[in-house]
Amino acid sequence: MGAESPAIIGSILSIIVIVIYGKLTASKEEKARKSHLKTKDILNAWSIYLLILFLIILTSPLFPGLRHTLENNWITRISLPINASTVNYTISWLTHAGVLLFIGTFIGGLIQGAKVKDLFIVLWNTVKQLKKTFITVICLVGLSTIMDSSGMIAVIATALATATGSLYPLFAPVIGCLGTFITGSDTSSNILFGKLQASVAGQIHVSPDWLSAANTVGATGGKIISPQSIAIATSAGNQQGKEGEILKAAIPYALVYVAKSHLSLHPFTFPCSSVFAGEGQPFTKSSLPYFIIANRNMLIAKCSMLIAFIFLPDS
Repeated sequence: MGAESPAIIGSILSIIVIVIYGKLTASKEEKARKSHLKTKDILNAWSIYLLILFLIILTSPLFPGLRHTLENNWITRISLPINASTVNYTISWLTHAGVLLFIGTFIGGLIQGAKVKDLFIVLWNTVKQLKKTFITVICLVGLSTIMDSSGMIAVIATALATATGSLYPLFAPVIGCLGTFITGSDTSSNILFGKLQASVAGQIHVSPDWLSAANTVGATGGKIISPQSIAIATSAGNQQGKEGEILKAAIPYALVYVAKSHLSLHPFTFPCSSVFAGEGQPFTKSSLPYFIIANRNMLIAKCSMLIAFIFLPDS
């Protein structure tokens, strides 16, 4: 469907898993308790999210004709002279994710009974609240572009590839995790290290898609122990002063998450055994059955860790 597929499909699957887990672990009293919510009220509460999902799917590659029409109408072209060359950017407003989010949120707010004036007041308050975030993201994008254009990312990628060789995929999620821990944002981590991961992938002959995914997975794990996220959580939950305790309790979850990421990415980012694919040959679909047989113990351990992660105690 497009680059948004992992976010949409992953979110939907997460909701399904949470619902199933809630039903399996609910007490008898909770199971016997009846909900007084009407279907209309439920749909009303979900209206914003359903509209956004509908708009994203409607403008996705699933409908190429409609997408092509929208992409070629109401567009803005920006040309930036950089040194002796010119960099051209094209913004297709009718398929832009930000515009779709705004339209879905605006219409959903009207469905829920909000007034137009109130919606714009909320929008303005949100812009003021996120003004520091805007500056941070703009600076990070600028820093990432400078690092890429100046060759810094290529140098770092070569150094990492030389130091770790084919073992680098083990460290890919850790880099993403550290990026989020330092910056407080998985988006910022991806901006900073996404190109780095792709560059290293080229150096060690691994698919850049999988290493970029590894960075995103690790960045999500870093969100668990991000000081900024913990500070926001303590403020929202009136638990100020307990940041250290929360961080200490969250570290094991983050470590298990990153370790699980290593095992999940192992079959896709490591070369197969020379017995099945030849020394140094990358993993391919045709070698999958042999790889599973040769690594059955690793796969069993992976599944065991996943089960343990799901049922970890809350404290």
